[in-house]
Amino acid sequence: MLFLFYIKYGKPQLQIWSLQKLVAVKVYAVFLAENFTNVSLKGFKGLSRTEVEFTLAYLPCMNPNDWISLFLILSKYEQKYEPMIAHLKRMLICYIHEVAKMDVEVAADLKKKTVVNTELSHPEIRRGNVPGWTPR
Repeated sequence: MLFLFYIKYGKPQLQIWSLQKLVAVKVYAVFLAENFTNVSLKGFKGLSRTEVEFTLAYLPCMNPNDWISLFLILSKYEQKYEPMIAHLKRMLICYIHEVAKMDVEVAADLKKKTVVNTELSHPEIRRGNVPGWTPR
């Protein structure tokens, strides 16, 4: 279901990927899209503060650095933006998990031993306060 949400309401990566860092965000509207809550946001990127508009449905095709920036910006107002923060936490955890799996596969192909540090940097993630995710 979530995959279909991203396909239906997202945009192609070519239209939204950017190397400019997301430096500020304003939340404009929260609306229901299918069975998921979507959010309309306006962001500002880089030193020139180029204005960009996006929704949560664009996340899979955005630069992962933007996910982290968005998470850190919204975390300053955790009570107000809790559902969006939970969505971003799930995205980040899944992304990190997939990158780690790929690293393990590459190490196995190169016949190298892998060392996995399970200590996560954000205190909320470390405490396990991520809806829909349980540590293994």
